[in-house]
Amino acid sequence: MHMFSNVSNVTSPVSLAPAQTRRRNPPGAGARLREDIMNATMGLLASGASPATLSLRSVARAAHVTAPAIYPHFSGMDDLLSAVVTRRFAEFTAVLDGAAKALPPAHTPQDELIARVTAYCQFGLERPGDYELLFGRGEAYGGVPYENSAGQQAFTNLVTSVSAVRPDADGFGIAAVLWPAMHGLVCARRELAGFPWPPLSAQIHRVIDGLVIGAVPAQPQAQAPVR
Repeated sequence: MHMFSNVSNVTSPVSLAPAQTRRRNPPGAGARLREDIMNATMGLLASGASPATLSLRSVARAAHVTAPAIYPHFSGMDDLLSAVVTRRFAEFTAVLDGAAKALPPAHTPQDELIARVTAYCQFGLERPGDYELLFGRGEAYGGVPYENSAGQQAFTNLVTSVSAVRPDADGFGIAAVLWPAMHGLVCARRELAGFPWPPLSAQIHRVIDGLVIGAVPAQPQAQAPVR
C-alpha cells in the first residue's frame, strides 16, 4: 500500500527566464541553497499550490534563483518532490504524535485514537497542498518507497493506536479501512464544501465507533492437526 502520489506527468522547463535577484551563496554553501529550494517548494505547497502543477520555473521564482541553479541539487521536479515528501511525512507524523502527547495524563486509548484521527483530518483540510503531496492518487512521488519510509511510520502509529483500543481485533486490518475513511472525510469536506456537513468531530466519532469499536474480534488461527 502506498501513501504517496505520482507526478510522472510533471514536466520540468529547461530554458527559463531569470528569476528575481538573489544574493549569491558563498563557495561551499550548496547545502544552504538546497534548503532554500526545498523551503520554497514547501512554501508553495503550504499556500495551496498543487504538486501536479508545480514547475521548476515557479520553484526558482519562489527561491529567488534561476532554474539552472536547481539542477546541481535536484535532477528535476520528481527528485525535488521526493525529498519534500520525505520531510513533509516526518513533519506530518510529528503533528499526529504531538496531538497524542498533548492529551492529559489520564487519557484513554480511545482518546488518543480520536486525537490522531482529528489531527490527520485537520492537516488535510488546513494544508491541502501538502496533503495532496502525501496522499494524492497513484504511485510514490519520484519513486519514494513505502517500506522504511516516514509514511510507513505514520501508518504503523495508527495501527498501534487502533490495537490499543481493540487488542482483541486485527489492528492492521482495521487501520487499513480506517485510513481510507479518514482520507474520504478530508476529500469530501474539501471538495464538497457546499454540503451541510455535520461537525467534523461528530463524523470522526461515528467512524471510530463503526470501524474500530464495532469491529469483530480476530478469529483464532486454526492449528494444523498433529500427525
